[in-house]
Amino acid sequence: MAGMGGKVSRHLLGLGVAVIAGLILAAPSGAAVAPCNGHPGLCSRTLDRVVLPGTHNSMGAEELGWSAPNQTFSIPGQLERGARAFLIDTYYGRPVQSNGTTVVQTVDKSEGVETDAPVYLCHYNCTGGASLLEDVFTEIRQFLEENPREVLVFINEDYVAADDFAEVVEASGLIDYTYQRPLDGTWPTLAEMIASRDQVLFLAGDDIGDVPWYHRAYDGPMRETPYTFNAYGEADTALLTSPDLLPDSCRPNRGGNTGGLFLMNHWILGSGVLPIKEFAEVVNTKSALVNRARACEEIRGKLPTILAVDFFGTGDVVGAARELNGLAVDRPRLTPAQIRNKARSLCKRKKGRARTSCIKKQTARLTRLNVRPSL
Repeated sequence: MAGMGGKVSRHLLGLGVAVIAGLILAAPSGAAVAPCNGHPGLCSRTLDRVVLPGTHNSMGAEELGWSAPNQTFSIPGQLERGARAFLIDTYYGRPVQSNGTTVVQTVDKSEGVETDAPVYLCHYNCTGGASLLEDVFTEIRQFLEENPREVLVFINEDYVAADDFAEVVEASGLIDYTYQRPLDGTWPTLAEMIASRDQVLFLAGDDIGDVPWYHRAYDGPMRETPYTFNAYGEADTALLTSPDLLPDSCRPNRGGNTGGLFLMNHWILGSGVLPIKEFAEVVNTKSALVNRARACEEIRGKLPTILAVDFFGTGDVVGAARELNGLAVDRPRLTPAQIRNKARSLCKRKKGRARTSCIKKQTARLTRLNVRPSL
C-alpha cells in the first residue's frame, strides 16, 4: 500500500508514545523542558491551537533564479528562518535542452502518469523555475533529522497523481515523519506528534488517491480566508491592513467554517498577478499580521493556524506567530561554547567526515540564528 513504508515499526511503539509525551510535559519544576517548534510552551497545545509561520508558493525562490518568485529563500532556507507551513504546487516535468541550457518543460497530468515523468515543484509553467520534489523533500528530511522537535504542515496544490506524490515522499525518507493518525476532528499535541514522529502533515488540494496519510485540505481538516488580494496601486496594501477592510478579508472561502485548522492567506499581488516585495514590506509587519489575525479570530471564531505570506524574511512573520501564540519572551542567546556543544549533539549519530561536516554546518546555522526568537 502506498505510503506505509517505515511507519509500521515506529507505531508498534504507540503504547509508549503517550508515556513519553507525558514525561516531557510533567518534568519537575526547574528542570529543562524540551521545546516543541522552538518553545516548551507549545508542547501541550494541540496542532489546531498553534500559530505557524508559513509561506505561499514556497518553492518559487529568488535565490534559485525563478522568474516572478514569491519567496526570497528556498524551502530549506525558509525552514532555517522559522517557517513551519508551506503552500506548494507539484507538476510533472521533463528536462529539455533550450539554447544550450537545460530547462524543465511542464507535462500534463495524464501524460505524466503514462510516461512516469518526474515530479517537480513548479508554478504554472516549469520553464519559469523547477525543483525536483525528491531533492527538496530529502533536504526537509535532513532538517528533521537535525531538528527532531519540529512539526510541519504542507498544503499541495496538486497536478500529479497521489501515488506518484507518495512515491516521492517514500523515496526521500520523509515518510518516516508523516502524520498517519486518522482525521477524526481532534488533533494531538505537538509533544505527542513529535514523540510518535507524526510530524509532517500532508494536505492536498484535490487528488489523494488511496494514500492513507494524504488528505484533502478543504474537505474537513482546514478552512481558509480568500486569497485573491490584487493591488493596482500603492494604497491597495490597505486590503490587508485597513481596519475597515479586514472583516471582508477574513470571510470564509474554501473549507467553509468548520475545519479545525485555519489558513490565513496574507499576500497581495501587483497588477493582479505579480508578487511585489514592496507590498510584503507593508503587509508582513508584525502589527499588520497580528491585527488581521485578531480580526479573523473575531469573525471566524478561532485564530489562524497558518500565517501564509510572500517574501518570508521580509517583515516579521515569526514575531507575529510568537505574539499570537502568547510567547513574548525571546530565546536567550547562546555562548560560542554552547553553540559548539549543541552542534555536536545534533550530529552525534553521524560518523567520520559526515560528522565533521555536520558539526561545521550546524555551528554556522546556530551562529546565524543565535538571535532568532522562539516561536
